[in-house]
Amino acid sequence: MRTVTQDITLRVMMLAVFRLYEGERVEKLQHLLCEILGVASGVWRVALLYFPTLQNLIGMFQFWEKQQQRQNKADQLLYEEIQPGHENPDPSCTNILSLLMSTRAGN
Repeated sequence: MRTVTQDITLRVMMLAVFRLYEGERVEKLQHLLCEILGVASGVWRVALLYFPTLQNLIGMFQFWEKQQQRQNKADQLLYEEIQPGHENPDPSCTNILSLLMSTRAGN
């Protein structure tokens, strides 16, 4: 279960790094990131990483496969969201990703 503080932190990071703050894609991305972080950070899931022989018994392969699908979908949503800024950079943008891209382009 996520806390209000965690939700606020995720929103701030999405805004500061990617300049994402509203829209259907942003809502889907936030939901996916919450799933990825929530499921992967469970104590028993992390503990099972240290016991590979138990992974098959408990179905860790299926878990990681689902996590990979979530990660791929989150990546796709992020790429779709940042692609327009990459193709047509806005020098007035001050989010972290834009600043990094402008620095790289300036070299």
